[in-house]
Amino acid sequence: MRPASTGAFQGIIHCVDYLLIFLRVQDRRALVVGGGAVAARKAELLLQSGAVVTLVAPELVAVTRELLTAHPQQLTHLRATFEPGQIEGATLVLAATDSPETNAAVSAAARARGIPVNVADNIPLSDFILPAIVDRSPVIVAIGSQGTSPVLSRRLRERIEALLPESLGKLARLAVRRRAEVQAALPPERRRLFWEKFFDRLDGGLAAVASEAADAAFEQLLTDFRDNLGKPTGEVWLIGAGPGDPDLLTLRALQLLQQADVVLYDRLVPERVLARARREAERVFVGKQRGEAVPQEHINALLVEYARKGLKVARLKGGD
Repeated sequence: MRPASTGAFQGIIHCVDYLLIFLRVQDRRALVVGGGAVAARKAELLLQSGAVVTLVAPELVAVTRELLTAHPQQLTHLRATFEPGQIEGATLVLAATDSPETNAAVSAAARARGIPVNVADNIPLSDFILPAIVDRSPVIVAIGSQGTSPVLSRRLRERIEALLPESLGKLARLAVRRRAEVQAALPPERRRLFWEKFFDRLDGGLAAVASEAADAAFEQLLTDFRDNLGKPTGEVWLIGAGPGDPDLLTLRALQLLQQADVVLYDRLVPERVLARARREAERVFVGKQRGEAVPQEHINALLVEYARKGLKVARLKGGD
């Protein structure tokens, strides 16, 4: 008898303080209350995202005036103190004044209208935070510490910046440009495997990848997949989870867990390790404790059954 699947999320849900999203603000109105350097940085980030920004402040410092001069069509200055009615019609509100009372008033007014608000250096008054960003458009990496340690987030950004080449954006644009070809040529269950193989082929050479070489690799791989449409090849990986600390997993173990369609695990695998698997992967509990142990021959048969369907299967074992 097949053991019951746990589903993708049961048993590994843990709480975070923020929902992680990328919000489109292009051509939408955003309000920034404040005229100093902090307000300028927040307004600049909004401008880079295509928002139409209104700055509310009695006066502007030099860097904010320069920003206003550089973006006359996208940025306007309302020379006034804050009033709740100024929020009407805004998609986002950001407060960055040196007055705690004003910042609190901005937060209260935005929340009363159901508009997300961010208050500089004040987590309780904020509905969202602005992460540190690594920009390889259209690939964007956002790093956050839930507002508790922005310095740590910036340090992590510096490390990731050094790891990701500028050409990563070029490769992502190639994938966007040729995505329709993959959708037309391959059934849904084969597309993810195609893209994994494609990026694996270029991995390590991203910094110097030429568009011609990437296009040639794409065409050859797509031909190979078309020729083998009727021959889905599954794989089975036996992965040791070690003593239970996810930081002690090998790099290869992490890579395979991120590629697996199905993960078979037992009670010796802690939730923190199981959480490193691909979010969409099916998780199947195979016991291994008194009263619910699954015979090894059944586990073997299950591995073969999934692999014959062309799936990538990980048998994740804890302890020894």
